[in-house]
Amino acid sequence: GSRPRQVGGVWASRDEERALLIAQTRAAGSDIDGQQHALALIGQQFASAKQSAGPAAAAASLIVTGAGAFAVASRATIQREVLRLSLLSATIVIALLLFIYRSLLALGLGLLPVVSGAVAGIAAVSTGFGEVHGLTLGFGTTLIGEAVDYSIYLFVQSEFPADAGAGGGGAGDDRQWITRFWPTIRLGVMTSVCGFASLLFSGFPGLAQLGLYSITGLVVAAVVTRFVLPSLVPAGFRIRDISTVGARFDRWLQIAALARWRIAVFGVVTMLALVAAMILYGQRATLWNRELSALSPVSAEDLARDKMLRDDIGAPDSR
Repeated sequence: GSRPRQVGGVWASRDEERALLIAQTRAAGSDIDGQQHALALIGQQFASAKQSAGPAAAAASLIVTGAGAFAVASRATIQREVLRLSLLSATIVIALLLFIYRSLLALGLGLLPVVSGAVAGIAAVSTGFGEVHGLTLGFGTTLIGEAVDYSIYLFVQSEFPADAGAGGGGAGDDRQWITRFWPTIRLGVMTSVCGFASLLFSGFPGLAQLGLYSITGLVVAAVVTRFVLPSLVPAGFRIRDISTVGARFDRWLQIAALARWRIAVFGVVTMLALVAAMILYGQRATLWNRELSALSPVSAEDLARDKMLRDDIGAPDSR
């Protein structure tokens, strides 16, 4: 609708501080790898032109905006966050298990179902989709993290603790667990699979990959726990007995249950809940954010830069 300003036959901003150029990529806007490659080529061409211009262009800089630039930057941000949070959560879980077990052997056996599930999930996704998104690996591993509980149940409920006696541990101790406790774990796996199965029908490949990865990972982790892990447990295997810690917590709970001030606590909690409900009701008109842009990982600085360049060239607002 409005043409950009021209200076010396070149499109320029109104303040003549920026030369303007529109580039159209061969890659589709949804092809983030293609957009990243295009941005890299633009950067290389600019660096070459700047070097050829010599000292006169020493202060020149390149500003790129658009849906492709946003997609590449957003993916990089999400990947960094997923990697950082996944490593942090894995470190916390491993440290907790190591603190409880006090045994590298028990830690390794306990993590075996999760690792097996992750490997199987990667293989399934790569077979079904031809590639595995980094986000699928990050989020999927977090979702199948519940599989670490399977080995914990096996160790605790199969009479592997230190107080199991001289005959405990090793082959044979898992029979009672298979009979009494395995059906419960199997039901939990089935409900999780049903929940993740809905992602398989998503039109967005990332969600479909996430569903396949999670389902495969949980099923394989459960199968490894049921059929493989018991046979790998060596004779005389023990995990640290923490029943004394549980007994201490139980005594504290009993003391708290007998305290007369529990009625007062209940009253305070009820009052706080009522106050919170009143606040939520009073702010019901402004409580919910209905703007889709609020979910965008694009920074306010990048959005402002995009608006500035679009205003310079007269392009429509892309929001």
